[in-house]
Amino acid sequence: MISAGKPDGPVDERLDSWKQIAAFFGRDERTVKRWEARRGLPLHRLPGGGGAKVYAFRGELQAWLHRGGGGREDDADTGNPSAAFALRAPAADGRRPLGNGPAVLIALMAILAVAAFLIGRARWPIPGGGVLPVQANSSARPAHDPLAVEFYRTGLYYWHARTPESLHQAVDYFTQAIVRDPAYAEPYAGLADSYNLLREFSEMPAREAYPRAKAAAERAIAIDPDLAEAHASLGFVDFYWSRDTPAALKEFERALKLDPRSAIAHHWYANVLATLGRSSRALDEIGVAQSLDPGSSAVLADRGFILMTAGRTDEAITLLESVEQTTPQFLSPHRYLAAAYLTRDRDADAVREMETAARLQHDDRRLAIASAAEQGLAAGGRRGMLKAMLTEKRRLYAEGGVSAFELAGAYAAIGDGGEALSLLRASVDRREPENVSLDVDPAFAGLRGEDEFRRLRQRVNTPRPAETTPNAPPPVR
Repeated sequence: MISAGKPDGPVDERLDSWKQIAAFFGRDERTVKRWEARRGLPLHRLPGGGGAKVYAFRGELQAWLHRGGGGREDDADTGNPSAAFALRAPAADGRRPLGNGPAVLIALMAILAVAAFLIGRARWPIPGGGVLPVQANSSARPAHDPLAVEFYRTGLYYWHARTPESLHQAVDYFTQAIVRDPAYAEPYAGLADSYNLLREFSEMPAREAYPRAKAAAERAIAIDPDLAEAHASLGFVDFYWSRDTPAALKEFERALKLDPRSAIAHHWYANVLATLGRSSRALDEIGVAQSLDPGSSAVLADRGFILMTAGRTDEAITLLESVEQTTPQFLSPHRYLAAAYLTRDRDADAVREMETAARLQHDDRRLAIASAAEQGLAAGGRRGMLKAMLTEKRRLYAEGGVSAFELAGAYAAIGDGGEALSLLRASVDRREPENVSLDVDPAFAGLRGEDEFRRLRQRVNTPRPAETTPNAPPPVR
């Protein structure tokens, strides 16, 4: 989340003149001066400058823009910068979210494939190693504003780093691309992918991130119905949020038909198939994604996840440890390894990975759980660790800090199947996003033969009614 007045990296670069500030919005100087006078545009003045020497920080301008620019939604023709690109999906509280929003696998390769439309068959370096694999595309696509394209490419760069900070920066750059060129579909797909990841890699709640991702993906498709990456992004939301599996599969199949070489579509389709328990087919799809982008740590990490769902946990651990060594700041390998180590009774290793993942995600709740696990392990071995984690999760659950699904897993881990099933019922009633993984989460392996568990899994795979959101407490993956 950008903090106003606290420059931090390229997004908070200082703009030192009216000309630079106007160029940021793609408007003339007279317009931004009017915005300062009428809409509270956050500008600063140098002491002794007579009021003429102004400067601004990109982060403050972007935060102002995301708040709606102080304007009304019905004045798109009177200079309101937000109205040009507002996403019209209402948030959980009924407001219409704009841009970044407050501070979440899974849309990695969509962005990478989009680069094909911009730079032919070049191969572009990315943070953490690897390249952005791109391919030639039809010349029928319209040319776009050069500065918008530059903003979009910069957004791709930050998006790929997959940290809370970089994902917010990606949102900012994709938004600037849309401000410059509202008919440019790819940045909308970039926004969708960013929100899909923000609910996983940051503390942005799923109930905020998914509706925004859906709105952005649908806008991209409205502009360009043949944009494969937008269909893959929408398929992701349809599966993990709307719980409409047929619609999700249809979107992925559409994406692959439009672009069989779209790594994003193969990647996320593989994750969906694995979550549905179709691990063999999922391994085929993730293999295709890996062949299209062999340098992607995200694809490799999710291959580890899919191997776990296939019961090949030792293979998964070997792969994930390798990914962790090459990209130690990447969250996913740590999270997957924590789960894998627990199934192999490597408790100290699991606790270490929990703590690392929590620090990378900047999540104090996860740090508290990891700390409790460490203390419990030292005092009472594995049983002590599991009981300490349960106690901490119960405390957080009472505060709305963890989901019923996660607390159910903690009860299942200590062998309390009755309480676990009760909480799973609550999770399904609330339509918590996590319970989509009910069939493959190792925490519930001992409950899968129960009739109640089978009834719950049938309820999980029903579409989410329109205009509904989960009840409190909010889900935390």
